[in-house]
Amino acid sequence: MAGMVSQPISARDAALRRAHEFAKAQGGVFRSQQLQEEFGISRRVIRSQVGAGVWVRHGRSVLALPGLPDGLRERSLIVAHRLSGAACLTGPSVLAVRGLLRAPPWDALPETMEPWVIYPYRVVIPARVLQRRDDGGATMLGVRIAQPHTVMLDLLRFLPESDARNLTYRASGTSEWAGFMRGLATTAADYQRMPGAVQLRAMAALVATGARSEAELLAQQLLNAAGLTEWRANYPVRIRGQRYVIDIAFPGALVAVEIDGRAFHGDARFNADRKRHNALEGAGWRVLHFTWDRLVHEPEGVVREIRQALALAGAAS
Repeated sequence: MAGMVSQPISARDAALRRAHEFAKAQGGVFRSQQLQEEFGISRRVIRSQVGAGVWVRHGRSVLALPGLPDGLRERSLIVAHRLSGAACLTGPSVLAVRGLLRAPPWDALPETMEPWVIYPYRVVIPARVLQRRDDGGATMLGVRIAQPHTVMLDLLRFLPESDARNLTYRASGTSEWAGFMRGLATTAADYQRMPGAVQLRAMAALVATGARSEAELLAQQLLNAAGLTEWRANYPVRIRGQRYVIDIAFPGALVAVEIDGRAFHGDARFNADRKRHNALEGAGWRVLHFTWDRLVHEPEGVVREIRQALALAGAAS
């Protein structure tokens, strides 16, 4: 309507708008102290906003925007803010905050996990508390998060053993973490008097086998028990400019042992495996495939077939 004049925004409304943008930038979770110190919003105004459903209270000092999902990221942010400056997220909480839970090698972790936090004092809170002082890290979404290597070491030490083994296999097979995992034995020696040291040494020993799965480890054990020791784990070969890695190779005999995983692989993985198989055979390798089921239920047959392939290779040379 002509002649209408827009009403100026009050200082309070302007502060509330800035606070809302601030909250979104922090993943939707923030502390009432931050609102008071950074935006001059009083406790009375905070109470009125909570009463109106604009903010949701989590404990005495933590607030959140309404409608946040009840995911690990949100629960971890709430825990970190409740413990304030002395807290540092680690383990799966850091992965959730960074959006890495479904990326290798972290996709080996269980689907459902509680928040993990480093905190120097004993406290009762819905989280796994690693009671120590943190070794420094970064700040993300308004909370402190541990360094990547600290995250990995905490997971390897404190996950259930089966989950730690799966993570060890996955991490050892990635370019980002392979070097770190190869040095795990040295790192484990530095942690020998710390909680979780026994499991960390066990993971270092697992890395030393070269296996990338429980099935590969079982195959290695069968070969060693049968006196077949001239094999190499994860043996790299280059064929017509393309690099391939053989699960278990007998290089002198050109016999390749491939361990097929228990999980179903999609078309892309299936096609890549067939291409790899054909390339190896075209380069003169004898390629044998074994499943987890055969390794467990027909170990003698597996060893017999490998012996036969080695004998044929010796006869042909």
